[in-house]
Amino acid sequence: MNHDIFETIEFTKILAYLAKNTHSSLTQERILNTRPETDIHIIEKKLTEITEFRAILDFDDAFPFSSFENVIPLLTKVEVPGNYLEAPLFLKLWKLLKQSRRISSYLEIRAEKYPLLRQQSRKLAVLPDLEKEIIRIIDDVQEKVRDKASPALSKIRRKMDGMQGRIRRRVEEIQRSWDAKGYLQEALITLRDGRYVLMVKENYRHRVQGVVHDQSGSGATLFIEPLETIELSNQFRQLELAERHEIEQILIGLTDQTRIYIEDIALTLVTLVNFDDIYVKASFSKRINGVQPSLNTEGRLNLMTARHPLLILKHEKIDDVVPLNVKLGYKYQTLIISGPNAGGKTVAMKTVGLLAVMVQSGMHVPVFPDSEMPVFTEIFADIGDNQSIENDLSTFSSH
Repeated sequence: MNHDIFETIEFTKILAYLAKNTHSSLTQERILNTRPETDIHIIEKKLTEITEFRAILDFDDAFPFSSFENVIPLLTKVEVPGNYLEAPLFLKLWKLLKQSRRISSYLEIRAEKYPLLRQQSRKLAVLPDLEKEIIRIIDDVQEKVRDKASPALSKIRRKMDGMQGRIRRRVEEIQRSWDAKGYLQEALITLRDGRYVLMVKENYRHRVQGVVHDQSGSGATLFIEPLETIELSNQFRQLELAERHEIEQILIGLTDQTRIYIEDIALTLVTLVNFDDIYVKASFSKRINGVQPSLNTEGRLNLMTARHPLLILKHEKIDDVVPLNVKLGYKYQTLIISGPNAGGKTVAMKTVGLLAVMVQSGMHVPVFPDSEMPVFTEIFADIGDNQSIENDLSTFSSH
């Protein structure tokens, strides 16, 4: 179909509304690029998926859905041997896998009620062992590798805690001594480049032994690391390097385990986007009181109590939007609408065109359940102005 039709009948506004309510930027992109199908079987399947999900929203327990991220860049990095993901990035994969497992479980026990959705969920990776390994190694609150991720890391961090305590206690002793002699600008211990320093008055620089790490803007205060703690700090820095090396080895091992499942996780992401697409459209169906109309390929159109979706979104109550009935393709093939200015002629035309495009894009429409819609191979519209349905402007009024 000519894409200009989407602007003319304001289908792009429907897509923009849907895109704002997605759980992922990937779904948002897909929604904005939605285009109508012309195969009746594909359309029927898409509409039935919305119908199944609408039943979940209306009658069932809450669907275990939450926001998810595009993990393809992470998988691309994992794919290369020797690469590894940092802890926060592994948590993104973990959240994706956890959601995948929950959705799969939810639909597995409801397979008879929602067969099409269950069929979709079979593409989701359920990897409980990898989930457990990620969360065993990485703290999901602090987003860092846990002490118990390996015996070596646990030992290193115990040494670091002990060394840091020794350094802190010695600095506190020196701080009290220097403060009593009037050397300090303020009796505070601060950090510069990971080292404990004292705030020494500039004119006492040569009375103390230590390394200057920083200076205040005025130059009146020097941030000095006492000489007596430098060696201890150097030892602590060596422990930090050992910690970093051990963390890298742990993350490389976890990355190697993840590499086995790259294709499964990639398919899971695509499937979650599919579910998000369905979820958003089902939620929209609920908002506009939409239904799945009957489809045909014989050109029969019978819209009963049809309402314009944008007008429904504008009004608090659906009943505030005046419905219309349109029947074509039975006894008549052509319809001429006449009437006074601001009488609703353009709204009627745009409603028919918009609902046709929505149905063929796999969306429910606000009509009476027994309504019928043909599958069009082309839809044309020449409205003649830039009238906005939302602003209640008729053709004459907009000019």
